[in-house]
Amino acid sequence: MINELKNDEFVSLIENEYSNLAQQYLKFFNKSSLSASYLLNGPPGIGKKYLAKLFAKLLLCDSYQINCTCQFCININNETHSDVLHFDTDSNCDLNDANHRNHQSDGSRSIKICQIKRLNRISMLSPTIAKYKIFIINNLNLMTTEAANALLKTLEDAPKSTIFLLVANDINNVLDTVKSRCHIIEISPLNFQKIQTILSKKFEISDNDASDFAIVSRSRIDNANQLIDDQGNTDSINQIFFELEQILRAKTIYRINFAENLNAIYRSDPALFYLTMNYWEDWFRWHLYSINNINVAPSFFNKTNSFSFDDIVDNLKNIQKVREQLAFNVNSLVSLQVLLLSLKGLN
Repeated sequence: MINELKNDEFVSLIENEYSNLAQQYLKFFNKSSLSASYLLNGPPGIGKKYLAKLFAKLLLCDSYQINCTCQFCININNETHSDVLHFDTDSNCDLNDANHRNHQSDGSRSIKICQIKRLNRISMLSPTIAKYKIFIINNLNLMTTEAANALLKTLEDAPKSTIFLLVANDINNVLDTVKSRCHIIEISPLNFQKIQTILSKKFEISDNDASDFAIVSRSRIDNANQLIDDQGNTDSINQIFFELEQILRAKTIYRINFAENLNAIYRSDPALFYLTMNYWEDWFRWHLYSINNINVAPSFFNKTNSFSFDDIVDNLKNIQKVREQLAFNVNSLVSLQVLLLSLKGLN
C-alpha cells in the first residue's frame, strides 16, 4: 500500500496540475459573486474529487498555495474538516427517518432521499470554525429522482454560508432542475504526458511503465493510481483480455453461457461490468490503431493478425449498441447474448 507521505505528495502533484484550472475559476469564488452551488462534470476517475477539495481549500484557507500544510488544508485532504462534509452512495442517512438503514454496509448504488434529508438538516447549521460550510456530493448522477427533488429546495434556501460542490460523471443523468441551480464546470482529463509524469514521480517507475498505466487507465488519474497500487487489478485486466480472446475463438454455446456470467456481473456489480466493456473496447481499438501503424497500445499488448478493419469497427459498434440499450433498461441478458454472438471472432 502507498504510505501517507506519498499520498500527500500525490495530492500535491494532482493539485499542481489542476492549479491553473482552479485559478481560472477563482473569480467565481469572489465573495461578491459566490454561487451557492457548483457542478463539476467529467468522466469518472479523472480527479474531480481532488479538484473539489482544492476548491474547498481556496474557499477556506486564507493563504492557500500548493503543498499548504495549515491544519485546515490537512483536514480537508483527510476528509476530517468539520465544515467540509462529504456525501456519496454509502453515506449515513437521517437517523430520524423511519426507513433508516446503514448504507455503508448494504451495498447501496444510489444516493437516496434519506441521505439527502440528513444533508438538508445539516446544511441549515452555521459553520463551526470556517467561513463556509461546504458539502461535496460525489456521484450526483447516481442520485434518485426522489432524492434530487429533495435536494432542490436546499439548493434554493440554504444559508449564504453554505456552498455545494456537486460532482457528476455524466451530467445527462442529472435532473435539469438541479443543473439549472448550479454553476456548471466541465472538467477534462489531464493530458497523457501529465499523467505519465505524475505516475513516474509518485511510484518511482520507468517512463515506459508509467506510459502503460496511463494508456490502460485512459489517462484517468484515479484509475491509474488504483491499478499501480494493487497488483491484483493488473492481474484482473489480463484475465479480462484472456477471456475476451477465448470468447472470440469460441462456438455458440460457450458464448451464450458467458453472456449469462456477464449478465450476473452487470446485475451485481455494474462498475465492474462497465470496466470490462471499457477494456474490451480498448483491446479492439489497439488492434485498430495497429492496423494503421499507430503505436498507442501498452507494451504488453499482444497483437493478433486475425482481424480486418471492418471486423474491428463492427465489434466496437456492437459494444456501443449494448451500452445504449442498457441505458434504456432493456432485457440485459438478451442484449448481452446478442452482443457475444455478433462479435467477429479470431480465426
